[in-house]
Amino acid sequence: MLKNAAIFAGAFLLGVVGTAFGRWTPSSSSDWAAWVQAFGTIIAIGASAWLLHYQAGLQRRTRLRAIHAVVELALQSVSQALEVPEGFEQFSLFASLDLQKVRFAFDSLCKIPLHEVDSADAVRRVSAAIEAMRKIAGMLGSDDIVGAFHRAERTVIASAFAEETAALQAACDALEKAG
Repeated sequence: MLKNAAIFAGAFLLGVVGTAFGRWTPSSSSDWAAWVQAFGTIIAIGASAWLLHYQAGLQRRTRLRAIHAVVELALQSVSQALEVPEGFEQFSLFASLDLQKVRFAFDSLCKIPLHEVDSADAVRRVSAAIEAMRKIAGMLGSDDIVGAFHRAERTVIASAFAEETAALQAACDALEKAG
C-alpha cells in the first residue's frame, strides 16, 4: 500500500512539474539554472525520504534478527540432547536440561524490549516463548521432576516438556521468517 502511494505521489509530482515546465518554458540560462535547481531539490527530497525508509527497514530487520537469536538460544537450552547410555534414551532431553541455562535464556527473553518491536506478530511470538520458558523453568524446579530424576524412575520425563519445546520452536521459526 505504501508503495502504491509513493508511485501515485511520484506520478502526480511529475505531472505538476511537466505542466509547469510546459507553461513556463525556460528561455535564458538563469531560467535553466532555476529549473535544474528545482529538479535537484525534488530529487534530493525524494532520495532522503527513500533513505529514511530504507534505514528504518534495516533497523527493523536487525532488531528481529537479534530477537530471533535470543529465542534460538532459549530453544537450544531446552532441546540440546546429550549422549545417554543405551536403555536410557527417554532421559536424553531431560539429561540435557540445565536449570541455570534455562533460567539464563528465560531472563534473556524477558529483557527483550518489546515496546521497541514494531511487529505485532513478533511480540506475540516472543511472549509465547517467554511463557514456554517460564513453564519449563517451573517444571525443572518442581519436586516431581527433580525427585523422579534423583530416584532414577524409568518414566518419560522428557514428554513433560514437549509442548513448551514445540512452542519455542514455532516462535523461533516464525521469527526467522519475519527477519
